[in-house]
Amino acid sequence: MKTRKISTIEFFWEHCEPQYGYDVGFHKINGVWMRARVKINGEEPDCRAIDIREFDKMLAAPGDYEPFTCTCGYMEDADIQYPVRCLHKDDLIILVIRDPLRSLGPCEDCEFYGKHGNNCPVDLWFSECPFIKYKYNALIFRKKDIIDGIKNLRKTYEL
Repeated sequence: MKTRKISTIEFFWEHCEPQYGYDVGFHKINGVWMRARVKINGEEPDCRAIDIREFDKMLAAPGDYEPFTCTCGYMEDADIQYPVRCLHKDDLIILVIRDPLRSLGPCEDCEFYGKHGNNCPVDLWFSECPFIKYKYNALIFRKKDIIDGIKNLRKTYEL
């Protein structure tokens, strides 16, 4: 049986002026706008905000969740079309994330890139690219790492 590597997760605050709504991602802390962010294996997911409440729910029970979102609270507004599947096993949490976390993928991977003068046959402004090939990432985290990360994030500004 294949043993998967334990992934790392780091929660942190980022100074960022709100551009849209601020229902989920932005918090005014000591007069400064901040948003909660996360790094997974040293990389930030391509999303405008994270919803800490969704991480709380994932810790409580398996299911489909929307931890990566837009600052307004709707993941679709950040071009994220698929929720994260959460599974529990002993003291571990397994997150199955459809990659990338947005509907518009890198054009360099498209069969039309470099052909036709880099002109895509699809008007991507109002539609999703039909040529994207998604892959799934199954990441394993220690529950304790997520619990401690959220606790430290909240303790920093007592949210």
